[in-house]
Amino acid sequence: GNVHALSGMLNLLLDLGSTLNANSTATRVQARAQFDAPIVKGLRVKGGADLEGGQWDYTLTFPQIPGTDSPDTGPLFGQKKLTSTRSFGYFDPAAFANVEMFPAKTVRVLLGGRVDSFGGTAGVYLQPRMNLRWILRGREGERTTLKGALGLYAQPPQVNEIDPVFGTPGLSANQATQASLGIEQELLRRVTVSLEPFYKNLFDLVSSRPDPTQPSGFRFGNEGTGFAYGLEVLLKYNPDRHFSGWLAYTLSRSERRDLPEQPLHLFQYDQTHVLSAVGTYSFGDGWSVGARVRFVSGNPYTPIVGGYFDNTGGDYGPVDKLPIYSGRLPPFFEMDVRLEKKFRILEDSHLSVYLDVLNATDNRNVESFTYSYDFQFHATAAGLPILPSLGARVEL
Repeated sequence: GNVHALSGMLNLLLDLGSTLNANSTATRVQARAQFDAPIVKGLRVKGGADLEGGQWDYTLTFPQIPGTDSPDTGPLFGQKKLTSTRSFGYFDPAAFANVEMFPAKTVRVLLGGRVDSFGGTAGVYLQPRMNLRWILRGREGERTTLKGALGLYAQPPQVNEIDPVFGTPGLSANQATQASLGIEQELLRRVTVSLEPFYKNLFDLVSSRPDPTQPSGFRFGNEGTGFAYGLEVLLKYNPDRHFSGWLAYTLSRSERRDLPEQPLHLFQYDQTHVLSAVGTYSFGDGWSVGARVRFVSGNPYTPIVGGYFDNTGGDYGPVDKLPIYSGRLPPFFEMDVRLEKKFRILEDSHLSVYLDVLNATDNRNVESFTYSYDFQFHATAAGLPILPSLGARVEL
């Protein structure tokens, strides 16, 4: 077994006049202990504990913070400001265990789970999980493998969602059941292709509904539901002396329902197509070149069709086109390139000098739309241009 520990402090100071003010100090300590014990032939137990705790002190003055999947609320100026001051300690212990079994030479089964106790939520979360790999036929280099997984997962609410002013204390964790069943085929000697359909059922998602009795004007609860499904395809080349790389493609759709009486809508970060390719070629004598290519469907956004003047706040607000997230930004494309030279400086030490070129094709991806003060006109906000950088690192 082994034990790892990490501690640190994060300070944040933000002052934008009367609109935004934040002063936060967070001290965090993390530790992990794990073990791996063979019991008998074909049976192995792995497990451990994750511990996280610390102290958080903050004062935050901000308009109501939008929910996890809420559309743009417009300019911050003129909106009602809220202030919350908190000082609290937290402790989030977790334990995990897996039993690895080999009931047959060609079958591997992993049964286990995880238990989490999130300090800011109600309850303890038991998350059972299983994983299966079954070699159906073939010898090494030609194998056909069936693989599947089923599990329950939990994620704590955001800090602002359980804040007494901005949110509602005592929320439960967001939860999801995830299932996948796929097949993996070895081709030739070094190429493996994998197809894996998946489905996620999401429940107890944190959402909000209007409530004038609350400081923020909203009451948060675990009323949200949703789902995601799709297909992942992976083509992998196992490394040889010169080349290594892989190509991955995901086709997916994700939707959620914030409140039981509301219709389904796309998730804020739903991405229909995701294509990634990574490759590295070594020429010898320490020289290598690598590239990464990414193509992603544009993120959904809620089109704004105009604006209205709020006499109370003294500012314009947006008029959204419903349903929310009915528009999409243009697709995202980027290619990054790296040229590297490695020098041997000692028997087991190396110096690497490299040139990274981010967005080598200088494709100005649209990150968002920016609107005029009255929301009658808009322009695009583009991402980074081509960005070269030179660096070095030492491996001891």
